Amino acid sequence: SWFFDAVISLMMLTNTVFIGVQVECQAQLSREPPSFYWIELFYTISFTIELAIRLMEAGRELPKRTDVWWILLDMFIVLSSFTEIVMTSVFSGSSGSSSDSSFPTTTLRILRVVRITRLIRVLRVIRLVRFIRALRTMVNCILTTLKSLVWAMLLLFMIIYVFSVSFTTSAVAHLKERD
Repeated sequence: SWFFDAVISLMMLTNTVFIGVQVECQAQLSREPPSFYWIELFYTISFTIELAIRLMEAGRELPKRTDVWWILLDMFIVLSSFTEIVMTSVFSGSSGSSSDSSFPTTTLRILRVVRITRLIRVLRVIRLVRFIRALRTMVNCILTTLKSLVWAMLLLFMIIYVFSVSFTTSAVAHLKERD
């Protein structure tokens, strides 16, 4: 329904803002506040419920749906979010702060790799494009001009290549004449 999509869209936007705040805190502070763990857990559970509702609604028709790729992306995001929460809980206790110096380096590396998957959640905001008509029109215009851009870049590359070969040949000829 429209209301469900609007609520989920609002949650995606607030989650994106939260991820930005979380990254900023990680850059500024050595440890992130324990409340971030619980907020992240809230978003993960909320998006899991949303995914379950979408899967139940799709039923056996899932492979035939036009939004199957969005659902698969959501599944990947939810699984990576749960992986991050489990890894954070296992390696750093329930507070979710993983900056303790007593952890082995490999554990911190694993946590960092898992946290990189958090950035994938920002991709969910792309789904909001379908709700804003002007933005959808602009995205369609950009996508349709990409073909022309590729051909223009290929032409530019060929021109640069021809001139570079020409200038290199002239430079080599000039150096040979000098000797």
